[in-house]
Amino acid sequence: MRTATSPDNSPERSQIVSNEVGIENRSSSILDSMETPVAVARLTPSSDYDQCWVLDNMRCVLKKEKTNEACDGGSEHTEALCVAIDAMLLHYLTENKEAPFDGAIRTKATLVSGALLENRGFQAVQSLSKDMASHKCSLDACMESYANRVVSTSAKAVGSRDRAMAICSLLGKIDRETDLK
Repeated sequence: MRTATSPDNSPERSQIVSNEVGIENRSSSILDSMETPVAVARLTPSSDYDQCWVLDNMRCVLKKEKTNEACDGGSEHTEALCVAIDAMLLHYLTENKEAPFDGAIRTKATLVSGALLENRGFQAVQSLSKDMASHKCSLDACMESYANRVVSTSAKAVGSRDRAMAICSLLGKIDRETDLK
């Protein structure tokens, strides 16, 4: 599964494509405008672990150094990557309703993406394993992080609160006792 966000980061312009299983969910504005995505990310099944997914290939064409105080995170680069991470979580939670969540998404984070993932409830792994993941999702931490985003008044990006509310709602439907076993 891959996600792409448009230059204005509006949620109606996000795109999710999965060539592996044939799922396509593209908004008409992406198809009509055929713009190059600003940020992309990929979520694929792990070849090392059963019922685990790998979030990788997070890329953004915008410069990290160019700051913009009107954006969440202080730059368009950060905001675009955040939209891609949120889109991947939304897609995973929507498509994998019976699959476990806690620890199911693993990623190798950079200095930049590591902070973004930690702000969204991913936790640093305690010991390295064969997939060399640096972070994995945590049900409790994600729930707390996205709940804080829902009630926060500091969000500047259009749609960030709506994405957080949708993710928080989907996380709330997970049976915590079963998932943490």
